[in-house]
Formats: sequence, C-alpha cells, structure tokens
Amino acid sequence: MNVYRTWFVRIIFLTALLLTISLAYFFLYYPIRRHWLIHKSAPVILRIENYHSKQGTLPPNLSAVEIEENPFHYQKQGETNYIVWFGEQLGESVAYDSNRKSWR
Repeated sequence: MNVYRTWFVRIIFLTALLLTISLAYFFLYYPIRRHWLIHKSAPVILRIENYHSKQGTLPPNLSAVEIEENPFHYQKQGETNYIVWFGEQLGESVAYDSNRKSWR
C-alpha cells in the first residue's frame, strides 16, 4: 500500500510542476516576447521609412532594405502605407500600421 501512495504523491507532484511551468510560460514568456519583438522592429521600420524618404516609394519587400531572416513580415498597403507584423502564436499576430504609427 505504501508503494502506491509514493507513486500517487509523485504523480501529483509532477502534475503540479508541469502546470506551474505551463502557467509561467504563458503569463511571463508571451508578454516579454511581444515587448522584445516590438522593440526589435524599430530598425526594420526605420529602414522602411528611410527607403520611402529616399526613393519616394515603399520597398517591394524587406530584402530591398537589406533585412534578411527575421521574425517580421512586411506588406504594402497602397503607395504610402504598409504594415509590419510578427506572429505570436498560431492564428494570432501583432501588426504595426504605418498610417496610424502604432501597433495593434
């Protein structure tokens, strides 16, 4: 009987540990990652704005402003507006709107 109790306590402990790690990941990692990526996007947005100022048009893609392999995506929205975004998790993203000059 004592053996079963020991295993039961171990299973409860491991379940509680996994739950704690999962909650910490969800409540700590996502907000920190989101803030970090928004901060990291400043040079990307600056290069797009500089390209627009110098060329008079928006770049066709991020390669045109010498940005390769990053978590950001870019899309022109007409001749003067664009969005830069990154994915947070499957089906969710955070986007910078150049028209509003803010993240949404």
